[in-house]
Amino acid sequence: MSFIKFLLPVIVAGLIPGPGGSLRSQCPTAPVIHTGEATYYTFADGSGNCSFDPTPDDLMVGAMNDFDYGDSWVCGECVSLTGPDGTIRIRIVDRCPECQPGDIDLSPLAFSLIAELSRGRVPISWEVVPCDVTGPIEYHFKEGSNQWWTAVQIRNHRYAVAGLEVLDGGVYTPVPRLRYNYFVETAGLGPGPYSFRVTDVNGAVLADSGIPHMENASVPGSGQFPLCPDTPTDVAGGNPPAGYSLSQNFPNPWNPTTVVRFELPRGVPVLLTVYNGLGQEVARPVDGYRHAGPHEVVLDGEGLPAGVYYYRIVAGGFRDTKRLVLMK
Repeated sequence: MSFIKFLLPVIVAGLIPGPGGSLRSQCPTAPVIHTGEATYYTFADGSGNCSFDPTPDDLMVGAMNDFDYGDSWVCGECVSLTGPDGTIRIRIVDRCPECQPGDIDLSPLAFSLIAELSRGRVPISWEVVPCDVTGPIEYHFKEGSNQWWTAVQIRNHRYAVAGLEVLDGGVYTPVPRLRYNYFVETAGLGPGPYSFRVTDVNGAVLADSGIPHMENASVPGSGQFPLCPDTPTDVAGGNPPAGYSLSQNFPNPWNPTTVVRFELPRGVPVLLTVYNGLGQEVARPVDGYRHAGPHEVVLDGEGLPAGVYYYRIVAGGFRDTKRLVLMK
């Protein structure tokens, strides 16, 4: 199934108060840390029970245990996950029926960044974090969707989606959600255009009007769910935190060179490695002692094919991994 994005005008849209009259009525006061075990599944391609399209250029994905998956409400949610050898960020795209509560089944690439694949199963801790998305949310209409049987999915959202409503006769009415991550009205929503209201798990609400029905296609909204007020700036993509830190490379995408910056609170041995999309090491730009303070490393893409890569730092017990894209 092909993914086609239509850049059509949206007539009216905006952020409106959620339940209780607040834009952020349910933001957690402190991170909720989950514990469990990680495994990996070899057929991970970005698709799965969440009904997303395959993402061959982004395989930092995972399948959520059945308990936490619920009725697909975690689909598209992003998770910061820590294992024996590092911390990664993944996107939930599938369901793992055999997994125990707290467990996540990872792609081989994601698993290889927290432990050797030969280990097969390792202890993890994880917490929900905002997805690093750009642009507004998208309304994706399923193949076969029409005015008599309408199925719409929300994509490109910063936080997990809690509900979708459609304006009908001047009243917003909830659209039922199915376990394969589509909101489906079996009697149809009519020919459109539609007025939708989308609520995230934190209580923020986005309203869009003038959304046309486009079978097997995505229509952009005009807004994105805001960050929770207490989201750390390093998670949101702002200034690096005090102490150990690894910044996103710049520029990204890049060709032929890009700069990676990291900070050390004290002098320690540092290992900075670069991996391709298969989890194979392709470069080791830093391997040795570095003094306290800020550091810069220039990565040269000469001799490497275009594609998605990952760089990981190990320094004084600190581990972090980030994604970079080489374009040619």
